[in-house]
Amino acid sequence: MTTTVIVGTLTEITANFINPYTGDILELDGEYYVNNDYYDGGPGSSDTILGTSVDQLYTIEDANGNLLIENYETILPADGDDVVIMSSDTFTTSNLSIQGLGGNDIIWSNVGGMTCWAVRTAMIFCMAGRVWTACMVVPAMMS
Repeated sequence: MTTTVIVGTLTEITANFINPYTGDILELDGEYYVNNDYYDGGPGSSDTILGTSVDQLYTIEDANGNLLIENYETILPADGDDVVIMSSDTFTTSNLSIQGLGGNDIIWSNVGGMTCWAVRTAMIFCMAGRVWTACMVVPAMMS
């Protein structure tokens, strides 16, 4: 079991991301903490990436096509307006659950076995493979 906290590097992002499955375009213009390093959860079935409370951008590959994230079963972006782009023409994930936990999260999933759901998230866009899917949104628990 591997648990990794990804903070990333604060980066000004002004870019368009194109979903390789649908051609949809995501325009980003703002500051995000970006994962620039390679993360491998290794063998096992309980490997998790934890985010922080800031706006983060997670991508399965970098601009040069190099793999950045593999062998994780869960991504928990945490609070903040996070963007998770796991869609790729090159890399396939399997058994990955992405859980938007707050903010206005945008999640593009992969053709592999993926589940995405949201808790306290105002906006979530999930795509499983080439088809937009309904994502489960769980209302925030009030204490």
